[in-house]
Amino acid sequence: ILSLENRTKDLIENNTKLLAKIQQLEKTEADAGAQIDALRNENTRLATQADGLTSTVNSQSSLIIGLRTTMQRLNQEDQQMNALAKKYDRCQIDFEVLKTREKLLRDEYEKLKFVMSKEKEMLMFKILDFQQQLQQRNQIGDAMEAYQSQIQQLDAKQRAWENDMSTLKVASEAAETRLHQQEEMTNRFLLEKQQFEQENNRYQEEIIRKNEELERQQAMVEKLHALSTQSHELNGLLRAQQQEADIAVLAKEKEIDTLMHKCVAQESVIDELQQRIVQMEVETQRLQAEIQKYKQLSQDETVQALQLARLKAANHDALILLEEEKRELEIRIDTLVAQLERERCAHEDDKKAMESTIQFNETRLQKLLDENCMLHEKADAPPLVQIVEKFVEPPTDKIAGDMLQLQVAYDELKQEFAHVESEYKKMVTKKYKTESFQSQVRLLQNENSELASKLGQLFAELSRERAELNTRTRENVELKSRVMDPQAIELLRKTQESLEKTVSSLVEAETSSESSFTCLQCMRLFVEPMTLAPCGHTYCSSCLTKFGDADVPSSIKCK
Repeated sequence: ILSLENRTKDLIENNTKLLAKIQQLEKTEADAGAQIDALRNENTRLATQADGLTSTVNSQSSLIIGLRTTMQRLNQEDQQMNALAKKYDRCQIDFEVLKTREKLLRDEYEKLKFVMSKEKEMLMFKILDFQQQLQQRNQIGDAMEAYQSQIQQLDAKQRAWENDMSTLKVASEAAETRLHQQEEMTNRFLLEKQQFEQENNRYQEEIIRKNEELERQQAMVEKLHALSTQSHELNGLLRAQQQEADIAVLAKEKEIDTLMHKCVAQESVIDELQQRIVQMEVETQRLQAEIQKYKQLSQDETVQALQLARLKAANHDALILLEEEKRELEIRIDTLVAQLERERCAHEDDKKAMESTIQFNETRLQKLLDENCMLHEKADAPPLVQIVEKFVEPPTDKIAGDMLQLQVAYDELKQEFAHVESEYKKMVTKKYKTESFQSQVRLLQNENSELASKLGQLFAELSRERAELNTRTRENVELKSRVMDPQAIELLRKTQESLEKTVSSLVEAETSSESSFTCLQCMRLFVEPMTLAPCGHTYCSSCLTKFGDADVPSSIKCK
């Protein structure tokens, strides 16, 4: 009876444990279902966040492409600045040549002044001599008739000398006007030289600043490349960790990573892709709802395998569609690249034509300078008298042509200076644009850092949730493998009830027979019971030793 009681107790305990485990399993199944629903909702939320992050990555990639184009433009502007610096050096050389010409003209003017002063002194001496002679002839009245012819001749000579003086005055005035014009030209050239020097200093400062900006932008581009590599690594980790249900999202992220370095101008295509992805998410949610229904209906492994096969087929179809769209986008990008290459070739042709025109103008200006040098050499070669005669005479057609050529060259220099000013204004505007680009790049860097931190947090949360989900699914599988069929559970319950009934009957029998099987001294079941005579009371042998010697029953007195 005791062994049966112990067995029944063990069976009851085992049954209670099994029932508790079954209840715990049911609770864990309910909790796991709720957690799976929460995780699915979290996955949808993370998918939306991933879409937002992909849009931000697309905007950042477009900004990177814009920065690359600005860098190419800045390189072209540096080349233009080098060409302008060369032009400035040539203008300085021309200005030095004009300075030498000015010095030569001043020397000639001083020589002319010296010669004219000498001629004036000679004429004054001659006039004084003639006046003295006339006074003497007036005093001498007798020889008046003889000297009248001489006086007339002298008057004619005086008129001729006066005409010569007037011509000399006109020539001197013309020379003075020419000198004044040359002085104005020199002053203009000095002002232009100062302006060119200022512009050169400004351009050098701008070049230094732009080089610094280029270095900063290159550093920023390197940082952006590093961020893109980090994003690639994170995407790789996501691909390794995500389950089969997130295949569509991973395919979209791969496509975005490949398209980020190629083209972001296809907004309409991206919108279509997003709509399709939303449809796929809706389909995935619908499939998940169907999976839940199927799980509620039956937990058969064959049904789960069929559901997984359907999911894989749907994901495979979605991947095929995305690959086709990716190929179409690559074809469009190739066409855009070819168009850009054609535009670049046309720009290079225009640049070559402009360089050829600039070289032609430079050769023409050099020829004019050589002709002016030749004229100066010819002017220095003859003696002083010939120089006086040449400057006394009115300017010839050759000198007028040279002056016109110099005026044309001066106009061309003015045009070049205006072009340089316009280029400088363009450079200033581009500088402001680069500063705005720098501010945008800083904002993008801050956004990238924030997005990277958010992505890290999301990846950590996903990894934790997936690890928990995997552990729970394993526990559920183990528990499901341990749990029996519902018929076996019902049999266990019936056996438990029957055992409880038998135990209760045994307990009742035990309680009813407890008084006859218990020792009145220790209040326990008999252990080696011994009955006393003549009273008939029964005690344990160990309890009787307390009252006396068990070997001598007469020595024991009953209480």
